[in-house]
Amino acid sequence: METMETIDTSRPRRLHPLRIRITTHLHIRHPPPNSPDVPLLTNAPDTKPLAVLLVGQTGAGKTRTAPVLHAALARHRSHLQPGGGGGGGPERVPVHFIADTYKRFHPAYATLAKQDSFLASRASGADARRWLAMACEAAISRRVDVLLESACRHPNDFIDLAKAFHRGGYRVEVAVLAVPEGLSRLGILTRFHRQLPEAGSKGLPLRLTPKKIHDVSYAGLVASAEWIDAEEGVDQVLVVRRGNLVAFGSERRAGKLEGSVVDVVKRERLRPLSEEEKHLAEQDIAFLGGVEAAAEGLAEVRALLAPLWTREKQDQEFPPLLPLQFPSAPGCSGKKNFNVMRLGALE
Repeated sequence: METMETIDTSRPRRLHPLRIRITTHLHIRHPPPNSPDVPLLTNAPDTKPLAVLLVGQTGAGKTRTAPVLHAALARHRSHLQPGGGGGGGPERVPVHFIADTYKRFHPAYATLAKQDSFLASRASGADARRWLAMACEAAISRRVDVLLESACRHPNDFIDLAKAFHRGGYRVEVAVLAVPEGLSRLGILTRFHRQLPEAGSKGLPLRLTPKKIHDVSYAGLVASAEWIDAEEGVDQVLVVRRGNLVAFGSERRAGKLEGSVVDVVKRERLRPLSEEEKHLAEQDIAFLGGVEAAAEGLAEVRALLAPLWTREKQDQEFPPLLPLQFPSAPGCSGKKNFNVMRLGALE
């Protein structure tokens, strides 16, 4: 079955014909009845499924925080699933969703990526987002624990997915990465020019995210935080900085969160850099200083970071940061710890 039209890919504006037809989407979502069963992870009937959503603009550091959350999910939730926790069955791990990884399944992606990775991303992005939503629907129908990463370039996508998990009976916990613009811009340059794995998500080619895309994602995170404050789809939220340091945490009680997520995100983006953040930034800046192709972007990054390079009045204006913890961590005394991500453990 032909799924798309052949077009002149040298004209980036003519991307619509590369979109997958709706009949093909439906075929993907509903495979033939005789297709082999795929082993799926399911929670016990009396266990409330859990969705952990990790959000932050591109370059914020989701790739570094996600493994910590995934390992904690697997460790704390495996005993709740049939066959898990040493019960004789296979090890149970949560599903990990990243929208970008679905781009490589687009029939035109490989061909376009050889010409222009940015064009390939644009051409496959809308379908990848649709496939992510379909994957989440399938997970919800099976009560699977989920870790989902979102750059919030399209805030409504994050909002729709959070709503879908909430409607599906999930407990929804969100970690919001509050990272200054200069650090995320620096992260994008560094991961590309150092050819780090996070410059290409799980099988995607390395690519330099354009400033425009970063800026849309940077603004989209604020829009997502505003929704978290206003609606009831999220049960717990933590605002986290680089290095998994928690600046704010709140659980929804009687339909309301204590404090404002969007205010904290905006505040943390202005917090002066810690000594560790400065040290790491200096290392990356020194490396990029020897990369001619990074000169223009590096100059912009330096200007963005300059106001954050002083620690004057930091203690007076900014609350202390605490390390991200999970329920069974030493020194974790219960619900009063705002830096503890519950992972569904409410007692």
